[in-house]
Amino acid sequence: MEKFIHKFYDDAGITSLDELCDLDDQSVSQLMADCGFGVGHKQKFPKLLADYKNQKVDEERRCAEEAA
Repeated sequence: MEKFIHKFYDDAGITSLDELCDLDDQSVSQLMADCGFGVGHKQKFPKLLADYKNQKVDEERRCAEEAA
């Protein structure tokens, strides 16, 4: 997903993957349309974003456990 961040920035002002995580499903769908992504990307992207969110939560949990 990181390779597409420039497209999100240029077309929608999204500057980080964390900003993408804050979007709801409808906003993600609109973002994909605004950025001109095709059907294949539109179908795969929500899963990629969900996977990224899960990785981020897991990493934050791991860091909290290490700090404790």
